Amino acid sequence: MTRIAMLAMVALPLAQGCIIYNADGWNDDWDDGDWDPLVDEEPAPTDTAVDVNPLGLYLDPPSIDAGGMGIISLRGAEGVDLSEVASVEFHGEVAVHALQARANEAVLSIGAGAETGFVDATVTFADGEAYWLVEALEVLSTDETDTGLPCD
Repeated sequence: MTRIAMLAMVALPLAQGCIIYNADGWNDDWDDGDWDPLVDEEPAPTDTAVDVNPLGLYLDPPSIDAGGMGIISLRGAEGVDLSEVASVEFHGEVAVHALQARANEAVLSIGAGAETGFVDATVTFADGEAYWLVEALEVLSTDETDTGLPCD
């Protein structure tokens, strides 16, 4: 009898649970059907202080491996002076470690996180002008089996 009592003392606290029942059904009044949790959409800025790339700014090369580091150049249309670039900010898992602005390019040392896909950027000049670069950089997936060598 003592074994049964001890087993009951151990088993009863472990067997307790809670069942929540909603008699009215699922409450999905908040869901309008337009949101997809698998898509991370960052809208273009609506602030009038940020223009969407009228200077023809672009990154060269336009991609980096996920989890990697690299040096890329920010360039613009002919005649654009980039020596006054104050900062470049990526809107995703990309960090700028160093920036050196020159007349015809701004050289960036960057590091990418594990998240892949396109990343937007904001380029800010010393006078406060800011420009939004849509899908400025692509963070590529790294496949350990891909050596980059042609198949035999």
